[in-house]
Amino acid sequence: MKRGGLKYRYANKDYTAKELHAKFHRQMKAGNSKALYKTVRIEVEINLETESNKPERMKKVALVLSAPQRSKHENWVVFLTTDIKLSAEKTLEIYSKRWAIEVYFKEVKQNFGFLAEQSGKYQVTYASVHLAAVRYLLIFEAMQRNGSISFGEQRDLVSGKLLIMSFARFIWKLFRSLISGAIEEIEGLGEGVAQKLAESMDRAVEDFLNDAFHMTDKHFKVFKAAENHGQTL
Repeated sequence: MKRGGLKYRYANKDYTAKELHAKFHRQMKAGNSKALYKTVRIEVEINLETESNKPERMKKVALVLSAPQRSKHENWVVFLTTDIKLSAEKTLEIYSKRWAIEVYFKEVKQNFGFLAEQSGKYQVTYASVHLAAVRYLLIFEAMQRNGSISFGEQRDLVSGKLLIMSFARFIWKLFRSLISGAIEEIEGLGEGVAQKLAESMDRAVEDFLNDAFHMTDKHFKVFKAAENHGQTL
């Protein structure tokens, strides 16, 4: 809207958003002494008709220009609402809630596997939406319990631990295959002894990972089940 050529009619003259800011930026004021932003609200009209050879269809709207209290001249934003009864403060409050939704969708698409299954089936899409939301809420709840780090830091902390665990288990599978092959080559060991040795090694490694990541048996079983099914936590 700042860079666009759309015209807004004010006092029977047409202005772009940038021209309106140049005209009204000195009238932008903060609501109180503690406010971080200064604003000005302008009632204008826009033409809803897109074809130049047809009569104008003017619609009254409200524009809210907003900028930080101490900012450079170009550091400003403009909001448009068709509800001309809304105050500047209420318009910004509504937008702030909408922006939180935009941030949520960015997070779940980039970091929580939202629609990453690449399937056209409705059931898969339905499940993906809810699984992404559950993952997000788990991180959000952990952030609130921690109380001292941001959402992104909490996400990186958890995902980092899972990544390390996945890598550790991959390395263990590689070494287990090598060790099991070496044990089977030892003459005189029965099949039962070799199996018991392998089971003992598995238990030792699982106990080590449990202690390293402070995981309960329940957590470890869930992780193994997800790993066996090729899922991403």
